[in-house]
Amino acid sequence: MLPDWFKKMISDNRPLPLTATERFTQWSSLAYVLVGISMLLTSSLWGHIWNAELVGRTAGYIRLTGLPLAVEGFLLVVASRSLHNVPGHGHINITVVTRAVLVNLALWKLLQTGVAPVCYLAFFAVLDNSLAAGIFLVWFFTERGATLSLFFKEIISLLFRFPFGYWSSFAVLVAGIVQFPGALYLKNVDRLRTALSLDPSAGYSDVFLSMYFSLNVAHAVLYIFNGQAISRSFNASCVFCRVAINAPAVFLLAVANQVETSLAVFLVCTDVLFGAFILVFLFCDKEKDFQGEGEKSK
Repeated sequence: MLPDWFKKMISDNRPLPLTATERFTQWSSLAYVLVGISMLLTSSLWGHIWNAELVGRTAGYIRLTGLPLAVEGFLLVVASRSLHNVPGHGHINITVVTRAVLVNLALWKLLQTGVAPVCYLAFFAVLDNSLAAGIFLVWFFTERGATLSLFFKEIISLLFRFPFGYWSSFAVLVAGIVQFPGALYLKNVDRLRTALSLDPSAGYSDVFLSMYFSLNVAHAVLYIFNGQAISRSFNASCVFCRVAINAPAVFLLAVANQVETSLAVFLVCTDVLFGAFILVFLFCDKEKDFQGEGEKSK
């Protein structure tokens, strides 16, 4: 039996049926969850699949990278199931753009520089592009009046609006805006190595640690667009993922000597601070709802 708060977070009792786009996003996003959990638990398997020798911190960083990949899948499941205060599917369709543009550019750069295993690049190229194409095609053939113009209009209109309504949506938006440039900056892991005295680079360790922050860039995009779309279920899932999943998992990786203690402290503190920031505004939402109910009863 799932607790009531978790059922509410994943919109278990959603009053409206899922659209075809939401349904496809929900089930296809589980691929990220499964791959991410597998990376977290069986780094040696993925090292073999990607032809990446597990030297230095490579195995630990593969495990670390599996964490945000699984979380991204979970956030997409929540985003696809939750009710939003904005019509359309802009909060989902933005993932098509980020996968088709940002992910492919990043993979192409890694291919050109030759710093990453080709099998690794091919795996994520196939995974991300197939899911992006699937979402777009399902939306295009099932959405009434779907055109390429409408596709981009929904995304752009969602980007340039203010999340009136719940304070927690504003908090999620701010968190995404802060996290986007921060994670983008830390993709260059040499900056972290100097600041946190990380172990010297060995094998493909830098590639996988950099991927961890690349995935956090993708999380930031989800924060920004779902914050604009206004969904308390998604806002609650942001806190849940950071406090109940990320922080404990990174702590255990540090205890198992899979990642450096200094790196773990930095990541845990970051997650707890972001989670606490959003949580405060979630409580403000509850107080607002309570006051509203009191006024209605008068």
